[in-house]
Parts: sequence; structure tokens; C-alpha cells
Amino acid sequence: MITKEKFTSNLKSLKSRMPPKPQKKTTEYPKTLRDALTYYCNQRTINGLQSCTAALSDANWPLPFWFNHDNVKVGFWNKLYYKRQYNSWDKKRKFKGFKGYDFFWVPTMVNMAYKRPFDEILVEAFDANFKYAFQKLFANPVLHSKKAIIKSVEKNYKERDWIACISSLFPLLDFVTRKMLKTNKLSIDVLKICKLFEHDGFSILNANNFMLQNAFLTSWDKQGPLFTEERTAWFKRMEEYDFGLIGPALSSFIRFANIYYSYYKEDREENEEIISSLNRHAILHGSINHFGTKINTVKLLTFLHLTLELEVIFEILFAE
Repeated sequence: MITKEKFTSNLKSLKSRMPPKPQKKTTEYPKTLRDALTYYCNQRTINGLQSCTAALSDANWPLPFWFNHDNVKVGFWNKLYYKRQYNSWDKKRKFKGFKGYDFFWVPTMVNMAYKRPFDEILVEAFDANFKYAFQKLFANPVLHSKKAIIKSVEKNYKERDWIACISSLFPLLDFVTRKMLKTNKLSIDVLKICKLFEHDGFSILNANNFMLQNAFLTSWDKQGPLFTEERTAWFKRMEEYDFGLIGPALSSFIRFANIYYSYYKEDREENEEIISSLNRHAILHGSINHFGTKINTVKLLTFLHLTLELEVIFEILFAE
């Protein structure tokens, strides 16, 4: 299995594979994280993705990758909002839908401007992409042997049996993790990945360091100057972990995985603070009764899609 030292070396290898900014304007852009290893992503898109990732992480949501780049659907209300916000000034210009990662601007702006909670925005968007989201799971080669389970989750989702969905999704995530780490040991789960990142300074508290601009601005002490020798030195040091489009996805993965896969060993069934938590260990040991909600189901499905989207990146990072 991958060692901590090899993981550190692989992080540098990943950085070396980031495509430089092209000298001439091009219409080619990454539609997947695999594409991000070949095509350059413009800074505006990355900034939008970073802002969305930070906001979603604060709301305990992973970054969604269950939409079709060629036919992005985010729910009628969000689409109407986008149309009014961007196209009303040009009466001749028809709204043709979203392109690429423009989708990630919408949840953040809707949340800020209209105070709609991310729980509503993301669940609505997932329902709009429901068919494509499950088609993507069925087509993924990593889950080739798990199609019966995926079909069961799809059926239970339609029947609104959230407990059944969540109880099936956690084992799927464990299976995917073992495939990524190339191990057959059933004791290995997502926390193993978290520990590898933490060894290189990317704990749950420092996950935003994968989003260089976002981390630099949000760590600003308003009592002092924005640019100091210490902060400038930190910025230069962190540039080696500036992975463009991939950085926000890694940050989101680390934040969500650390929260919902954290070790849980006390039976606090009646504690109001955790009564609707999505902690894996608490659920498996019967310490939480009210985890079976549509919001939690969509969160786990979103995390599964995020993990599968990162497969090509993990192939590089976990290479022995």
C-alpha cells in the first residue's frame, strides 16, 4: 500500500502534470478532472469553483459532480434566476443553458442573494439531474460489480426510503476506497486517505490550502495589512499545491470525509447536537436514529460522485 513518503512525492508529480496557460485563446476546456490534466482551465472558472467549494464545505456539502456538462440542469428556479441575472440586458440573446463549470456560480449566488439554504438548492439540483446521475454510476467501471446495489439505491430513492439508500451507500464508498488504495483489507476506509493528506499538512483545518486564492484571502487578518512578508512567503510556498480545477475537488473531499468518517465511540443517542448527523460510525453502530433524510441521502450520493470523479487523481497520488 502507498506510504506517506511516496504520497508526498506523488503530490509533486501531480503538480508537474498541470497544463500551462496556452499562449493563444482556445475553445478547449476541461469537462472532467481527467481533462484537467490535459486542458488549461481559465482563472474565472477556478475562482467560481473555489468560492462555491468553500461555501458548500461550510454548509457540510461536498462538491457536486453529478451533472452533464453538455446539458446542465440545476432545477427550474435556479435556471430562471440565471436567465434573469445574466441575459435580461440583452433581449436578442436567448438563454441556451449553462456551459462547463458555470453551474458552480449559481448555488453560491442564489444562497447569498436570496438566502436560500444549500440544502434546498442542491437537493433541487440533484432531482433535476437524477436520471443522469444514476446513469453515470451505472456506467462507471469501478462500480461494475455493484450494479445491483446501485439499482437498489435508485429504487429506494424513488420510493423515498432514505434509510435504505444511506445503508447501501456507505458500503459502496468503502468499496470504492479500497479500489482506489489497491487493497483488499476490509479495515481500510476513507480515513486512510484523510491521514495521507494530513501527513502533508492538509488536515480538515487546512484543506482550503488546495485553493490558493481562496485560502490567501480568507486567512487575512482584518486588523493588519493584506500583504506582509510572512503571508507573501506562505503564498509562494503554497503555489506548489495550486492544482487549478483539481484543488477545490481535493479540498471538498478532505473536508467532507473528515467530518462524516471521523471516529465515533460514544453512544450519545439522545444528544440533540448529533441527532441528525451523518457520521458513518455512529450510524453503523446504531447511535443515531434520525439520519434517514433526503438531504443526507443526496449528500452521500454527491460524495460518491466526487470520489469517483477524483479517481484519476487518486491513481496518481496513490501510485506505489
